[in-house]
Parts: sequence; C-alpha cells; structure tokens
Amino acid sequence: MRKLIGVVGVGVTAWLLASPGAAHADISSPEGAAGGGETPGGYSAYAVRLEGDYSVSLAGRVSLPAPRCWWTEVEAPDPNNAEGVRDWFAAYLSSHGPSSAGGGAYVQASARHPEAFDAAVDADREGAGVTWYKLEYDRSMTPAELVGAGCTDWAVQGGAMVGDVPIMYNYFPFQTPRPPVVDVRVLAEYAYEVMNLVSPELDWNPKIAGRNNAALINLPTWMWVRDAEAVDTREVTASVGTVSVTVTAEPGTMLVRSEAGSASCDASQATTSYRAGRDESSACTVSFSKESYGVEGGFAVVAEVPWTASWRSGAEGGALGPRPRWVRETTSVPVSGSQALVTQVN
Repeated sequence: MRKLIGVVGVGVTAWLLASPGAAHADISSPEGAAGGGETPGGYSAYAVRLEGDYSVSLAGRVSLPAPRCWWTEVEAPDPNNAEGVRDWFAAYLSSHGPSSAGGGAYVQASARHPEAFDAAVDADREGAGVTWYKLEYDRSMTPAELVGAGCTDWAVQGGAMVGDVPIMYNYFPFQTPRPPVVDVRVLAEYAYEVMNLVSPELDWNPKIAGRNNAALINLPTWMWVRDAEAVDTREVTASVGTVSVTVTAEPGTMLVRSEAGSASCDASQATTSYRAGRDESSACTVSFSKESYGVEGGFAVVAEVPWTASWRSGAEGGALGPRPRWVRETTSVPVSGSQALVTQVN
C-alpha cells in the first residue's frame, strides 16, 4: 500500500471573528482595544503535515481547519524592530491612560510591559533578531480557555486592577511565530476529508470476444475491484505543531447493483478476480437477468462502498460522523445472450 508524506499550506484564509465580549474586549490589540471588532484578513498561513493515504488533489483543494488561536504580527510600523515596537507600544499606552476599558492597564498587563519589551530589545541585539506578535483567537474563548488550550500563558493572575490576564503580545525568534492551535476533533475531520478513498471501479468475467467484452445472461458473472485499495483500510495522520491525530477508515460491504442484477460482497470477495479452478463462492458474482440490447455501452453497474472512520490522538479518540461515507463508481457492462466465445480475464 502506497503511503504519502507531505505538507499542506495556504496563503491567507478568510475567517472573520465575532466582536469580543466586554469582559475582555481590549485584550486583542491596541488597534481594536477600545471597541473590539473583527480581525481583517483572517489568520496567517500555516502548514498541516499529512502522512498516509491522503489525496494530493483533495489536500490542494480542501480548506485548512480554522484554528482556535494563532499569532499574527503586531500593527507597529516594523514588527521586526524591537526598539521601534517598544516605542510604538509606549506611545499607545500613554494615549489611552489607565482605564482597562480604553485598553491601558489590561493591554499593559497582557504585554508584560515594560519588562518584555526590554527583554526583546536585548534579544534582538544579541541574537539573529526577533519579531513581535499578538494573539488572535476565537472570540468565544475565555482567558482561562486560551491558556488551557495551549494558546498562551498567564501574564498576571489575580492582579488587583485587571484580574487574570493572559499574554496577548509576545516576541519570538525572527519571523517564527508559534504554530496555531487547532482543535483535535476539527483536525481529525479535515484528515478524513482529504483521505483518498479509492473508487471501486469494476472488472468482470466472462467476456465475449468480438461483442464489446459482454457478460452472459443468466450466468454468474464474476466482478471485482480493479484496485484492491478500494476496499482496504485507509489511514491518515495530520499534524499541526504539537497536535497530531490519526484517522482510520474501514470499508463495509460493497453493494453492486444494476437494472438487471445485484449483489452484496465483502472485501475478500470484492478483490477476488476470476481464475480457472477458483471456487465461485469466494467471488462477488452477479447474474444478469436480461440482455443490454439497445442500452448504449451496456448496463450501468454501480459499485458502492460505505466507509466508517474513527480518530485517535493520545488518550483521546472516537467515531467520526453519524453515518457512513459512501464512495461510488459506475462501470458500463454489456450483457449478451450469446455464449459463443468467452475470453477469461485473470
């Protein structure tokens, strides 16, 4: 079974947030401190590492899961200039005063001002540079949930003026923010969405030479999937930062149906191709009740496979989706009443 390893990323995904509540409306940024508001432009690009049976095509089309929180550059003229950011932030604080409603005390605490800015300046001078970021997040999350989810740490707990305040501004090595935090269940759903569930295209035997490979009326026709992975277990692991989840999908009974005959076949039968001497009971067979005369290309024979999936991440896990996910493929099979020449297909 072929296994893939790759990284999927996007440029900018629009995910506008609802206005934050009054209780912590001023912890988002100096720009939005007084009145809250939305985050224009959505969240910054990030990557999902995929391993296993995923579809490269789907991974290129399906939107990445929206994170619970992520770090984006502050609105300072140059987020990579530690001294400039310190001056810019000081100017902002001086213009808003001590009121937490105006953003002063609360934002100051959330930025650990001035110690963090001084430390950033020292790190900038001594190392390869730093970049200042602010924390953006799902506005339904409380400060305690932000810390509990691993989005950030506490700046102040139980402060006399502002209470519990998470760190909303932080500097990291130059242009290297922390990866976003994605809910593990949401990441699992994404992994399942990009999983490569192979279409159950059918082959069959017997076939009448010179009659468009027609099957024979009222004779058990062996039918099997051309690709055994169409009825085999599939698995995809998706990772974002320290969050990793593995999704496993299992196929159910393959249904084969047409206007002239149908069958239900398990995975073993669905992968058993015709070979002289093989027991017919081990195969998936359909007895067509009539000819396909007048039906262009033959009868439309639909093979469909139901898939059920589960996820696991450390000690967590569970089922995905309340109903099976069906994968279908239609194969045209001509059926003839003639039993002249038969070509065996191995």
